Amino acid sequence: MFKRRRHISSTAFFIILLIISAAAVYIYVDRNLRPSIIALAESRANLMVNDAVSEAVQRKVAEENVRYEDLINVHKDSSGKIVMMQANTVRINQLATDITLEVDRALRQIEHEDLYISLGQTVGSHFLADYGPRINVNILPVGSVNVLISDNFDSTGFNQTRHQIKLDLKTKVVVAIPFYNDDINVHTVVPLTESIIVGDVPDTLVSIPGGLLGGSSLSESFLNK
Repeated sequence: MFKRRRHISSTAFFIILLIISAAAVYIYVDRNLRPSIIALAESRANLMVNDAVSEAVQRKVAEENVRYEDLINVHKDSSGKIVMMQANTVRINQLATDITLEVDRALRQIEHEDLYISLGQTVGSHFLADYGPRINVNILPVGSVNVLISDNFDSTGFNQTRHQIKLDLKTKVVVAIPFYNDDINVHTVVPLTESIIVGDVPDTLVSIPGGLLGGSSLSESFLNK
């Protein structure tokens, strides 16, 4: 007797072909496009975080109407020559704390924002940039926001010196895409305020390591909140 041959139905064949095709696409994407997807996701996340940090700082500075005179006291002698410059450390530290908290809130808000990249963007073609499935990117703040307050003096012309106060903010976020996540360090420098000082500024002030403020730092932790 002859055994009856079993025939694979067209539906089963289609399912097997679909599984093989999906596996082939996954392997191709994993080997060839994953590095581009990761690089693009990290670049977009870095840009979003930097924008959020800068906007948070500018919003707080405008809200508190920060002026150079509120942070630095310039003392002159009877002839108008600068003899001493004094930092209002209490006001500066309070402002830095307020800004750190504002940045903390802004970064936490990013968790609820949608960020997508299309698969077509990873091939580097402008024509295909809007095509292909969309990949969801999640940004999660971790660690702490570290704020370093610094300043510097620059000559801007004859007998004129610019004194700029800035915030150096550093933090870390997790960028998560399907089947992958990575920590990225975000570094943003935001000008706080500045003034053009007319007259001679003592060399002892201009040459102070770390600036007049000495590079004091604050941090606000994301952990245990």
